[in-house]
Amino acid sequence: MKTLISSILFCSFLLAQNNDLDPTFSAMNQGNYGKALESLNLVITTDSKNAELYRLKAMLHESLAETQEALSAWRMCKKLSKNNSLTLEANNHIQLLRQSK
Repeated sequence: MKTLISSILFCSFLLAQNNDLDPTFSAMNQGNYGKALESLNLVITTDSKNAELYRLKAMLHESLAETQEALSAWRMCKKLSKNNSLTLEANNHIQLLRQSK
């Protein structure tokens, strides 16, 4: 769980320049991951090619124990990623989530 929280915080740092994500980060800071997902989904509708947004979405779904949704978001993250380390991270999460089913 510590790793998940660290990953979410790191991802938040990477995306911090996007003011559209302020409501998402605010909800995350309050521990309201469901509300964070709602806000994030609105941002994704205007920036649907951003792999980092899907990474954050996947981690939020993981924190809510929503395995299928997390798998879907990680797959989209991997599909959109142009970053080898992000692709590797997505592959690792996909493998772990499949094992936990």
